[in-house]
Amino acid sequence: MHTNDWEESSRLLITLVKEYFGTKVIGFCTYSPDDQGFISRCQIYCSFAVRFSLGDVSRGGAFGIDVYIGDWPVDLETLTDWHENISLNFSKQAIMRNLEILDEYLQWRMTDAQKKTYGLI
Repeated sequence: MHTNDWEESSRLLITLVKEYFGTKVIGFCTYSPDDQGFISRCQIYCSFAVRFSLGDVSRGGAFGIDVYIGDWPVDLETLTDWHENISLNFSKQAIMRNLEILDEYLQWRMTDAQKKTYGLI
């Protein structure tokens, strides 16, 4: 899944996020601060601002997921007890596992009313 092209990598990530979350994810905004990576932001469950990033693409990339707490992005590793299972690899298997961890965290933060809205309870 490794590619040297940040645009191709970002399209691939967005495809996987949409595949995992379906209609629960909206509003992707993607940009590249340099030619070595990208940052992509979106809303999940209409309540959570999430930032995906990939840096150093030419060397395989370092992948990250941040959830905004107020105005501040906080990395998923810091927010969860699953930090040992979070991968920095940019592979389909690693991304899908990280999305599962992200989803568990977001659902943990949701109110019962929010969970009902999305058919989670």
